[in-house]
Amino acid sequence: FSVLDLDVNRARDVVGATVSDANGEFRFTLDRGIAVDVHAMVRGDEVGRALDAFAGEYVEIRPERFRVLGRVTRASDDSPVAGASIRAFRRGGNRSESRSTTTGTDGSYEIRLPFDDRVQLEVTPLVEQTSPWIPVAFDAEGVARKDVEVVPGLIVTGRVTSAVDGLPIAGATVGEGWLYHRTATTDENGEYRLQGFGRPGVRDVFVRAPGFGQSQIASLPQAVDGVLRVDFVLEPARRAHGRVVARDGTPLEGVLVAAVASENGPEGQRFDWKWARTDAEGSFEIRDLAQDLRHALMLSSHGFATRVYDFPRDEMRHEDLDLGSFELGPPALIAGVVLDDDGVGVAGVDVSMRGSNTDRDRLSGSRRVVGEYYTDERRTMTDGRGRFSFGDAAAGKYRLEFTAKDHPPIDSVSVSLADGEQRDDLIVLAGSGERILGRVFDPEGRPAVSVLVEAELVEPRDGVESFTLSFPSTRTDVNGRFAFAGLEPGDYRLVARPESIRRDAAPTLTTAFAELVPTGSEDVVIRLERGTTISGVVRDAEGNAIAECEITARDLAGSFLVASCDAAGAFRLAVPVGGLFDLAARRPEPVQDGDVVFVNALEDEFARSIVARAVEAGTQDLELVVP
Repeated sequence: FSVLDLDVNRARDVVGATVSDANGEFRFTLDRGIAVDVHAMVRGDEVGRALDAFAGEYVEIRPERFRVLGRVTRASDDSPVAGASIRAFRRGGNRSESRSTTTGTDGSYEIRLPFDDRVQLEVTPLVEQTSPWIPVAFDAEGVARKDVEVVPGLIVTGRVTSAVDGLPIAGATVGEGWLYHRTATTDENGEYRLQGFGRPGVRDVFVRAPGFGQSQIASLPQAVDGVLRVDFVLEPARRAHGRVVARDGTPLEGVLVAAVASENGPEGQRFDWKWARTDAEGSFEIRDLAQDLRHALMLSSHGFATRVYDFPRDEMRHEDLDLGSFELGPPALIAGVVLDDDGVGVAGVDVSMRGSNTDRDRLSGSRRVVGEYYTDERRTMTDGRGRFSFGDAAAGKYRLEFTAKDHPPIDSVSVSLADGEQRDDLIVLAGSGERILGRVFDPEGRPAVSVLVEAELVEPRDGVESFTLSFPSTRTDVNGRFAFAGLEPGDYRLVARPESIRRDAAPTLTTAFAELVPTGSEDVVIRLERGTTISGVVRDAEGNAIAECEITARDLAGSFLVASCDAAGAFRLAVPVGGLFDLAARRPEPVQDGDVVFVNALEDEFARSIVARAVEAGTQDLELVVP
């Protein structure tokens, strides 16, 4: 499951330990369908990991032989930044596929990694703004050098008070985004000061305090001299309690009990995730529940089926809600294999399972899913032999969906499970599809590294209706090469989008296109060009800057170019020299898994968002107003 409670998400539950033999081999006996991370230690130091491993799988833990090193400095004066947090991770990978360190007094750092594909770097200084995600490419020796310049962030100040009596709340934690990337604590007057705000993709400020529900503000005011004033008024929280037993009535101790809520509103997504564990009598009490959100209850314990129950529909009328007693029964299992056209297992297929126990609406009397996909969806990935499994499932109806890179879409599978049923015979077929290969070069004819290349189906072959609803994307390697596989037969439009680490980086490389490229092509060449920029700031009708707004430019030929605003609403869009562009602006939308988000190029949607017409390439200091 996707877990939004940071304490639970980062907790480790050790389920076994052993010592490798003379051949370096080891063995664990585990429950089927339950993912584990395997950590290899030598004399107390970790030397490698195998992530999301399952019973029945053979894994190899390799030494961390790839290195990312460099220096972090301030863009203003090139002075070193000491104590900055450095995180290197695999984009789109498991949460554990990352390594961290901090910079030394001279701003230098070095991180070792066991993988070299899709690596990104993120720098979070103590005071300055967090960097964007920076693509990393390794040389033949497995070394990547990345020097990073950081810029000042905004300062967020304000006061946190109680909605009941207006008194200040001391000891409240104010954070940048829901992950609380950087935090500040309120003093005895309820005042706080948060430095370095402006992390890319983060558009809101959160606050939490004991006895109160979590709150967030996404519609931030305009910064004045680099300072945002954000005050919070917190409502008292609610509580819920109950008891968990086995089928024979025995109290179950240590069961993880979570209250989960997620809803979308004017401030974007609002969510709540609070948890507790049952005591020796099987009793639990969950505190600090948000007053104005509906919750679902999730019950999870080793050796039992995970169950979900929506809270009663009148939950918001109760400050302390008695949920009653819950029984946990034996776990069921769903397992299978994904095979290609030759009957070979397909590794790395994303598998999601949606559904929950049949009696989920026991308390609510309603079939409306509370907590969205956080409560009715779990995900995994096929292993090296194409196998997948989901353990601790409850009796119910489930739908399995599959997403395989370099393969066409795969049919979903519906499964009904009985109590404790072991369903491990699923066979799922993944077709091969077709491919396009090519290279991207810069204006000087050098390979362009880490350029995002997207493929859009324009003409399906033989007039067959397209099943492609998304745009496959990849990045060029150190030789500028890119590859698409698993494509639907037809002609494609390829879009190469260079990215700059700094928004003010120069010279500018503009987005380039290759039109009507047929599948089967293996020598496509895309050349980037130097261009100019259109820059400015985006504000609302009251004159407040809109952070992380999405800007799209359309030229006379109908091609689209995209950029994003920073925390102060400023944008810089790379465009070809001499063109005229219509500009559209949209308020920020949620970003999933750090993926780059582009405005949908449908004409009607673009037309609704236009804020300026016939803007000349090279125009600077525009002011765009978004209603």
